[in-house]
Amino acid sequence: MIYYPLIFTFIVLFLLIFWVAYKSTKIKKERENIPVDYIKGLEQYASSDYDNAFNYLNIAWERNPENVNAYLLVGDILRKKGYFDAAIGVHKNILVKPGLDSNMKIRTSKSLAEDYIMKGEKKEAINSLNIALKEGDTSKETLIKLMNLYEEIEEWENAFNIGKDFYSDKEKIAAYSSYVGLKMLNKNPQSAFSYIKTGLKSDIPLAHYAFSLYLFHLGREDDGIKEMKELILENPGYFDLCIEHLEQKSFQKGKFGELEDFFNEIIKKDKDNVSVIAKFAEMMAKKKDKIKVMDLLALLKDERFYPENVVTRIKVLSIIDFNRIKSEIDELQNILNYRKVYKCKECGYEMEKFDFKCPSCFNIDTFYRMWKA
Repeated sequence: MIYYPLIFTFIVLFLLIFWVAYKSTKIKKERENIPVDYIKGLEQYASSDYDNAFNYLNIAWERNPENVNAYLLVGDILRKKGYFDAAIGVHKNILVKPGLDSNMKIRTSKSLAEDYIMKGEKKEAINSLNIALKEGDTSKETLIKLMNLYEEIEEWENAFNIGKDFYSDKEKIAAYSSYVGLKMLNKNPQSAFSYIKTGLKSDIPLAHYAFSLYLFHLGREDDGIKEMKELILENPGYFDLCIEHLEQKSFQKGKFGELEDFFNEIIKKDKDNVSVIAKFAEMMAKKKDKIKVMDLLALLKDERFYPENVVTRIKVLSIIDFNRIKSEIDELQNILNYRKVYKCKECGYEMEKFDFKCPSCFNIDTFYRMWKA
């Protein structure tokens, strides 16, 4: 009886050694069955040596026409080398191959889309990416690429349909709906409003901005001005976008005095809003209101000065007191070490030109202005 455990242990050990030897032999045979040219082609492709990769992969495919992976990479290399029509031909040939599985159809369709994008044929690229979607591709990469392509050709309804799948929650969808509505406003105001309404229900600031422009489009200037003023009071960052519209509409309606009252209201609520202070000072300088200008400039007498405010101040002083301009130059030199940038509060991406859509994380209305040394 005492030998049974030893015998059992011996049997288990023997089976384990046999299984390891079997797997090693199987893996070795599988490696031996992979064409050497294909392996070398993959290695050269990974190291970006596309000329040698092309030669090896082309040989591998010619020797085995069933090696679709090699053929796919041949097409990709042709695109990278600028032979877009040849790349398109290769990838199209793969798609008509009988018995192609869904995974390969997705990969090939996405490669074909890249071919068309590089060639500048956006609608064909869209068609190729839609094939990938039909085959079950749900990757964020495909969705954002397709959404951006629809935006570029201004098919905003289709862009929004893709956006609903790309954005993860209700608020982000509402923000994108507001963005689509804003983009559609000039060409199709009524359809645009249906998208803007979605954003208004979620109280998206961008939706209120788009809605005020929609009201202006309808000729409802008073309502549009009211909407814009309320937006700025709740979201001071919108001042730079709205002020030109407000000035123009207020002047047309003969309500410039009301605009002055509005400036005072903003400053009373937010004494650190340097954009408003600078703009108001410039406006008062044009009216030759020296006392008001000097009161406003006094609010800027600290380290919060930014280039645009200093420039405005110099312009103002040239009207009011030219002799004082020289005293501002030294301060200007220090302030010009800063530059204006816009930073996405979602991903931290920075860019010098404002846009509602972040090109990095693709979220909407996430940029805020800052000054960077």
